[in-house]
Amino acid sequence: RIDASYSHQEPEYPFSGYIFSDYAQALFFVQKNTFSDKLHYLLDQALARSPNNPVALTLNGLRFFQEDKKSNAEAEWTKALKFTTNLSERRVLEEAIKGLNQ
Repeated sequence: RIDASYSHQEPEYPFSGYIFSDYAQALFFVQKNTFSDKLHYLLDQALARSPNNPVALTLNGLRFFQEDKKSNAEAEWTKALKFTTNLSERRVLEEAIKGLNQ
């Protein structure tokens, strides 16, 4: 069930997708790397507002990976690579993609 505290219509701000993705990432860690309904909602909102957001794409790839949808995970992580500027994050994504293909 979606909690009314976060399911209302959000105002549009230029970086609102990044706010949703940061919240989703924090929640993912707090929930011990599991995807709840609230996390799904936040991630979907982040991607709807910022479809090239590397944090949201990486999390979405993890969601697909946990659902055993490896080709979808690879597609999300490959797209995230295009928009990730942090070198260490790029390496982690490259290793994750490589691991899918072994």
